[in-house]
Amino acid sequence: MAEEEANHRRRLENELVQGQFFEARRYRLAELLGMIFAFLIGVFGLSCATYCAVHGAQIAGSVIGAGGIGGLVTAFIMGRTLFMRQRKQDAELSMEQAKQLQQISELQKGP
Repeated sequence: MAEEEANHRRRLENELVQGQFFEARRYRLAELLGMIFAFLIGVFGLSCATYCAVHGAQIAGSVIGAGGIGGLVTAFIMGRTLFMRQRKQDAELSMEQAKQLQQISELQKGP
Protein backbone atom coordinates (compact mmCIF):
# COMPACT_ATOMS: atom_id res chain seq x y z
CA MET A 1 0.00 0.00 0.00
CA ALA A 2 2.76 2.45 0.93
CA GLU A 3 4.67 1.52 -2.21
CA GLU A 4 1.63 2.28 -4.37
CA GLU A 5 1.22 5.66 -2.67
CA ALA A 6 4.90 6.46 -3.22
CA ASN A 7 4.63 5.52 -6.89
CA HIS A 8 1.48 7.60 -7.23
CA ARG A 9 3.16 10.60 -5.59
CA ARG A 10 6.22 10.26 -7.83
CA ARG A 11 3.98 10.06 -10.89
CA LEU A 12 2.12 13.22 -9.81
CA GLU A 13 5.38 15.05 -9.13
CA ASN A 14 6.71 13.99 -12.53
CA GLU A 15 3.56 15.29 -14.24
CA LEU A 16 3.87 18.54 -12.30
CA VAL A 17 7.48 19.01 -13.40
CA GLN A 18 6.63 18.22 -17.02
CA GLY A 19 3.76 20.71 -16.89
CA GLN A 20 6.03 23.39 -15.48
CA PHE A 21 8.60 22.67 -18.20
CA PHE A 22 5.96 22.98 -20.92
CA GLU A 23 4.62 26.20 -19.39
CA ALA A 24 8.13 27.73 -19.19
CA ARG A 25 8.83 26.78 -22.80
CA ARG A 26 5.55 28.30 -23.95
CA TYR A 27 6.29 31.48 -22.00
CA ARG A 28 9.73 31.82 -23.61
CA LEU A 29 8.18 31.45 -27.05
CA ALA A 30 5.57 34.11 -26.28
CA GLU A 31 8.29 36.39 -24.93
CA LEU A 32 10.37 35.95 -28.10
CA LEU A 33 7.37 36.66 -30.34
CA GLY A 34 6.57 39.73 -28.24
CA MET A 35 10.10 41.07 -28.74
CA ILE A 36 9.98 40.45 -32.48
CA PHE A 37 6.63 42.19 -32.89
CA ALA A 38 7.70 45.07 -30.64
CA PHE A 39 10.77 45.54 -32.84
CA LEU A 40 8.62 45.53 -35.99
CA ILE A 41 6.16 48.02 -34.48
CA GLY A 42 9.03 50.28 -33.41
CA VAL A 43 10.65 50.21 -36.83
CA PHE A 44 7.32 50.87 -38.53
CA GLY A 45 6.55 53.78 -36.16
CA LEU A 46 9.95 55.36 -36.66
CA SER A 47 9.67 54.87 -40.43
CA CYS A 48 6.30 56.62 -40.47
CA ALA A 49 7.66 59.41 -38.27
CA THR A 50 10.66 59.86 -40.57
CA TYR A 51 8.45 59.88 -43.66
CA CYS A 52 6.19 62.55 -42.13
CA ALA A 53 9.13 64.68 -41.03
CA VAL A 54 10.84 64.49 -44.42
CA HIS A 55 7.68 65.45 -46.29
CA GLY A 56 6.99 68.60 -44.29
CA ALA A 57 4.96 67.41 -41.30
CA GLN A 58 7.61 67.65 -38.61
CA ILE A 59 5.15 68.00 -35.74
CA ALA A 60 3.15 64.97 -36.85
CA GLY A 61 6.40 63.02 -37.30
CA SER A 62 7.51 63.99 -33.80
CA VAL A 63 4.18 62.93 -32.29
CA ILE A 64 4.16 59.62 -34.14
CA GLY A 65 7.79 58.88 -33.22
CA ALA A 66 7.40 59.82 -29.56
CA GLY A 67 4.09 57.98 -29.27
CA GLY A 68 5.47 54.81 -30.82
CA ILE A 69 8.61 54.69 -28.71
CA GLY A 70 6.78 55.83 -25.57
CA GLY A 71 4.14 53.16 -26.03
CA LEU A 72 6.72 50.42 -26.42
CA VAL A 73 8.67 51.58 -23.37
CA THR A 74 5.49 51.73 -21.29
CA ALA A 75 4.44 48.26 -22.41
CA PHE A 76 7.90 46.90 -21.60
CA ILE A 77 7.95 48.40 -18.11
CA MET A 78 4.40 47.29 -17.31
CA GLY A 79 5.13 43.80 -18.63
CA ARG A 80 8.20 43.47 -16.43
CA THR A 81 6.30 44.71 -13.39
CA LEU A 82 3.50 42.20 -13.93
CA PHE A 83 6.02 39.43 -14.59
CA MET A 84 7.87 40.09 -11.35
CA ARG A 85 4.60 40.21 -9.39
CA GLN A 86 3.48 36.91 -10.93
CA ARG A 87 6.84 35.33 -10.19
CA LYS A 88 6.58 36.33 -6.54
CA GLN A 89 3.08 34.85 -6.30
CA ASP A 90 4.26 31.62 -7.95
CA ALA A 91 7.12 31.33 -5.47
CA GLU A 92 4.76 31.82 -2.53
CA LEU A 93 2.37 29.22 -3.94
CA SER A 94 5.23 26.75 -4.44
CA MET A 95 6.32 27.23 -0.84
CA GLU A 96 2.78 26.56 0.36
CA GLN A 97 2.57 23.42 -1.75
CA ALA A 98 5.91 22.20 -0.42
CA LYS A 99 4.73 22.72 3.16
CA GLN A 100 1.52 20.82 2.43
CA LEU A 101 3.45 17.92 0.89
CA GLN A 102 5.75 17.84 3.91
CA GLN A 103 2.78 17.77 6.28
CA ILE A 104 1.16 14.95 4.29
CA SER A 105 4.34 12.90 4.34
CA GLU A 106 4.70 13.46 8.11
CA LEU A 107 1.09 12.33 8.64
CA GLN A 108 1.70 9.22 6.53
CA LYS A 109 4.72 8.29 8.62
CA GLY A 110 2.55 8.27 11.69
CA PRO A 111 3.61 8.58 15.34
